[in-house]
Amino acid sequence: MEPAPKTISSRERGAALVIVLAFVVLLSGLAVAYLSRATSDRPVAHSSFNQSKADQLAASGMDLVIGGLRQEITGPAPTPTPPTAPYVPANNARMLPLRSGTPSSAPAIPNLVRRSIRSDPIP
Repeated sequence: MEPAPKTISSRERGAALVIVLAFVVLLSGLAVAYLSRATSDRPVAHSSFNQSKADQLAASGMDLVIGGLRQEITGPAPTPTPPTAPYVPANNARMLPLRSGTPSSAPAIPNLVRRSIRSDPIP
């Protein structure tokens, strides 16, 4: 004799479906939370990295300045030119300000600041 197959009522099938759907929704929510956390942690990590780089740069600059001041206070004075003769220019043609460029308006206001650019036709 074979046992009669157990029949599952539609009420039990509906309850199982609701339970499975609840687990799927729960797992989907966890996946979305994980992915949003992972995407928001990356800019925070970059910001922290850049902040530590800036701190190291500031500390090394401060160390360089302090070392230079200590050397200037305790060490001998550096001489940028030979001590035998002072620097004397060959001619004084470039000691006066020159007009830079051509003025475009009728009341010509010369620019007394010399520019150091390639296209400036200063003699």
